[in-house]
Amino acid sequence: MEPLHLFQNLFFAVLDACVGRLRSDRREFHSPVTVGNIKGFRTFVSQSVDPVLYDRILSLCQQAGFNPKIVQEVVPQQTLLGLVAAEIGISLLHASVEAVAPSGVVLRALVEPTPELELAVAWSPETTNPVLPAFLAIVREITCQLQ
Repeated sequence: MEPLHLFQNLFFAVLDACVGRLRSDRREFHSPVTVGNIKGFRTFVSQSVDPVLYDRILSLCQQAGFNPKIVQEVVPQQTLLGLVAAEIGISLLHASVEAVAPSGVVLRALVEPTPELELAVAWSPETTNPVLPAFLAIVREITCQLQ
């Protein structure tokens, strides 16, 4: 397989606007929060879609001294974001969800170092499809625009 590494994403706390303000500790609205700030909030996860992400979220919370209060496994991710926007709970997700987050959802960087999720494209080196070079050029162009 030939890989093309596109970019890496850090985890962010995904909060509704009200929680985002309450947990800011009177600091700027977009200031980072600690994982401990989410302790006690109802939390949504997507374990079946991405078990590695689920394990990383649990690990981050356990390192902060608590187990998250997981109230529901949610699929797809847009539903999870909708529940957060409706002020029903929070989540920890990768930063790229900002591009699809509905209004009312606030992403806050985490103070703690977080694992990075890498986005890549891979293809067989034996591929002779004439569309591949054009596809990879578009992927590179879009990736540059997102960074």
